[in-house]
Amino acid sequence: MARWWITHAPSFRPLVAELPDEPRRALADVYRVLSHSPLPGESVLQVEPLPGAADTYTVPFGGAGFLVYVVDQPQRTVELVGMIWLGS
Repeated sequence: MARWWITHAPSFRPLVAELPDEPRRALADVYRVLSHSPLPGESVLQVEPLPGAADTYTVPFGGAGFLVYVVDQPQRTVELVGMIWLGS
């Protein structure tokens, strides 16, 4: 299976740095899956399209968070652009 290239928006890295260790490990697991199958219907993750945003998806992680990413299918890239963390 062909891999997808994972990139980060500049604003994304500080969000990850603020996460506690356990959610950061859960996020790393999501990265691994996204690098193989980021699209709904292909991924084992609960990938959902973000309404009103073309090629943009969300996926839950760590029991209290959501990752937001954009897929460029022709370039086979996944850009991580945002995160919502509801945990403590």
